[in-house]
Amino acid sequence: MALPFALTAPSLIPAVVACIAFFVVELLMIYRAIQTRGFEPYTYLCTFGLIRAIAYATRAAWSQEADPTALTPTVYVAEILSTAGFVIVLFAEYGALAQWVQHGLRRGEASPLWESRFFRIARAATLLFQILSIVATVKLLDVKSLEEFNNAQTLRYAATYGLFAVGIVHLLLTAAYFGYFVSLGNERPRVRHFVTIMGISVMATIELVYKIVVVTSPATAAINSQEAYLYGLAALPEFVIMVWSLVFNLAELKMEKMMPGDAEIAMSRRG
Repeated sequence: MALPFALTAPSLIPAVVACIAFFVVELLMIYRAIQTRGFEPYTYLCTFGLIRAIAYATRAAWSQEADPTALTPTVYVAEILSTAGFVIVLFAEYGALAQWVQHGLRRGEASPLWESRFFRIARAATLLFQILSIVATVKLLDVKSLEEFNNAQTLRYAATYGLFAVGIVHLLLTAAYFGYFVSLGNERPRVRHFVTIMGISVMATIELVYKIVVVTSPATAAINSQEAYLYGLAALPEFVIMVWSLVFNLAELKMEKMMPGDAEIAMSRRG
């Protein structure tokens, strides 16, 4: 049975290179997670790196099948792993932002109730959209009628746009928090930490835009038929996120420098 929708058939060498690259950076990520005593964003990124390494290894195996356009178990595993991993990046994004806001900007002060609820809702929404995208992918790989195809494609649209919205909200929130605390006249928000989070968010947004173009383009479009787009606009941003998170220690986000007046404020609260 031929592939029922736009699906890029893999080549061996790019898949092997991507697998090795993610495996190497995964080892470094595990070391960083241990070094930071299991700091939440690093725990997420460790899981993500492992999923991506396995996904590209599976794509390499897929490329060696007699008929790469046939729907075999390898195709299902490769596509599900490719679809399932991205939610973890968004979890890491929101985890890093929450740590920065709570410990770096608010210095441990109690967060407003709406803020705590928002971060929980954002993660729940991310998980929901990820589940929908996996369901849509499985359905598209097993369509038997035009109606089933249309229903699955609609589900795929909803999941993709939902994840895009979650990513954009994170991007805007990061900028808003930084601007707000700067406007208060204190020096708590360090530019380095802002750039650390924004770098991850921008890379994730690039991939989310790519995903939207993929689902809204015809199966014959270059973006759906040439692997260069997959590796340049999905694999590369993800790899940059992993490397970026190693170069900039995310654990520093909850260790902002004490500013004048912070000690007095803390003592007054204890009293």
